[in-house]
Order: sequence, then structure tokens, then C-alpha cells
Amino acid sequence: MDKVNLTGTVMKNRIPKAMQKLPSDKIMKQQDRWSSASVVRGVGKLNVVKWFDNKPVLMLSAVHAKEPEDTCQRWSKKDKCYLTIRRPNIVQEYNAKMGGLLLF
Repeated sequence: MDKVNLTGTVMKNRIPKAMQKLPSDKIMKQQDRWSSASVVRGVGKLNVVKWFDNKPVLMLSAVHAKEPEDTCQRWSKKDKCYLTIRRPNIVQEYNAKMGGLLLF
């Protein structure tokens, strides 16, 4: 894993041990809408981040983690305005490079 840099989404049935350590969808839904939680698998090798946007999103990365969190704008139907929210670093990096493949 030392030379493999990966970041992407993952299905929850593929990481059952990490799912036991992360809060359930029900608990995250009761918290703040844009809450997040993370688990590190192995000795600092793989980061699993669960972020609750409109639905829970599971991200897996060997490069990026939850921290540092950045901010982004989201439209709130309830308030009818844009809100500044916290977004995990792994989500920002995934969105920036989504659809691309870098071969070294």
C-alpha cells in the first residue's frame, strides 16, 4: 500500500469492521446535517470517512483524511439561502479529481 494512492467512495457492505466503529445512519441523521466521522484502518494506512450530506456517503482513502476540514456553500431549502458548511478534506479532494486517473 505504500505506492498506491487511492481515494473513492465505498459501499458499506465492503467494510463491515469499519462500519461497526462508525455511528449509524440514524444517529448521524439526528446530528447536524453535515456531520462526519472517521476511522483509520491499519497502521495509518486507510482512512474511512462517513459524511452525512443529503444521504450518508462513505469515502475511503490512502492519501487524504477527514482533517483539515474546509468550507463550501450549500443551498438550504428551509432557510432559502446559501449556508457555509464544513466539508471533510477527503470529499473536497475526491470532487476535485473525480473522473480522472493519474498513472505515475
